[in-house]
Formats: sequence, structure tokens, C-alpha cells
Amino acid sequence: MTETEFRDLFIQRYYHDRGMDPSTPENQRDMATHLVERPRYYRDCVIPWLNRVLPLRGAKVLEVGCGTGCATQVLAELGADVDAIDIDANAVTLTQARCQLHGVPVRAKLLDAVDMEQEFRYRLFNTIIFSAVLEHMSLKERLSTLGSAWRMLRPGAFLCILDTPNRLWYYDHHSMQLPFLHWLPDDVALAYAQRFSPRGFCKTLDIHKLTRFGRSISYHELELAGIPLDVASALRADDGELQRGLRALEDRGLDPAFFQPSLDILIRKPTGSPRRTP
Repeated sequence: MTETEFRDLFIQRYYHDRGMDPSTPENQRDMATHLVERPRYYRDCVIPWLNRVLPLRGAKVLEVGCGTGCATQVLAELGADVDAIDIDANAVTLTQARCQLHGVPVRAKLLDAVDMEQEFRYRLFNTIIFSAVLEHMSLKERLSTLGSAWRMLRPGAFLCILDTPNRLWYYDHHSMQLPFLHWLPDDVALAYAQRFSPRGFCKTLDIHKLTRFGRSISYHELELAGIPLDVASALRADDGELQRGLRALEDRGLDPAFFQPSLDILIRKPTGSPRRTP
């Protein structure tokens, strides 16, 4: 497979098969991300960081939600023994093609993450990686797969969460590109994204909304109602109070990594943990 053949396959599987136009400016930027920027980011930053903590040569790695194989390729290049799964058949095909293009062996499989413990029931891993995937799961799926992953790790191994939008951060850089969207109830977030997101696909979103909650309001409802946000006066918290709030969270033992825009963390399974049994 050549670079041109892979690009053509990417356009077919990622755009045409989904009824999307690859020539729009938004999709052209997205294509550059998948073909150039994201592989470079993993090669230059993310995977070297992981390799410093867990030497990857010979390590047993399970990548959950491999997408188009950007991280999969780099993991294999460093000598990891990689199993990669995804719920999307086109993603699996593209992962296989990308790794073939770069001459690295991987085992990529179409599999729902909730079934991975059964699929790999006789296997233990040195690291299990969730890269930009947990945010696409329901709460039930997220809890199920994280629990499975923890049981599938060897004692002393690492659970790796990468590039996962942090709900506590004030800006949604991942999907809707709007401020404070993480903090909204689903119905407000949906309405606000449909109206104000710069991402074109948001206008056609149709998701199952949660039961309406009485959870206070924010400026989003005012703006949705057409009320201008020209504040004449307000009683504001001083900076000292805000900083004391953050310090109080850290005093409770929460690592500062949990206050970042994305969760990019490694969690080590204690060496004394019980071994998984088939």
C-alpha cells in the first residue's frame, strides 16, 4: 500500500461511506488532523511519554477505540505487541491499512469494548489505552469497560487514558468548541450546540435527552432566549476565593492532572492486586 492508496481509502471509508463530503473546509481540516497532525502528536509527544514510564518494546498493549490507527502505528513502531479494537468496521480497516503502509504488525479487530474481557479472557496486558474514546460511551459502558480493563491488567501495569475531554474544564475543545458546555445538562447543551457551535454537524444533532433536571441555569439559557449578555454590574468572587477553592480540591488528594483540559494520565495497578482468573 502506498501513501496515495491509503489517502484514497481514508476518503472512501471515513467520508464517502458515511455520506460526508470530504471537500468541505471542516472536513479538509479533519483529514489533515488524521493523516498528519495526530500521528505526529503521538510520535513526538504522547507515546514517548508512555515509553519513558513503561518501556514498550515487547509490552503487551491493548488499545481500546483505535480509530484510524494513529497511536496504533507508533506503538507498534516502538516494538509493542499491540491488540487494537474498535466498534467501527471502517476504523479497523483503516488501522490495518495504516500499519500495513508503515510495515508494522498489529492485530486490529472489530469489537465492542464492553465485550473485550470475554474476548481476551486468557490475556493480561502491560497497559490498556483509552485514547479519545471514553467520552463517546454511555455511563454504563464507561463503567463496564474501565472495570474490565482494570481486571485485565497485570499487577504493576498501567491504565492509560489519553486525549479525553475533562468535564471539569471550562471549554469543550473536543466536539462542540463552546465554553462551559461540559457543565450543562444534556437538553441545554444540545440546544446551545445546535444554535451556536461552529461545527456544522451540530445543527443536525438528534440525541436522546435526559429527563429535565432542576439544576439551576447559566448564561446559555439567557442567550438562547435572545437576551443580550451586556452585564452592567455583578457581584464577583475575588481571585483569592477562586484559588482557595482549587487548593481545597488538591488538599483532598486530587492530582492537578484532573484539572487539565484533557485527561492524559497513567494509573498504575498495585503490585499486590489480586490476579485475574479466567
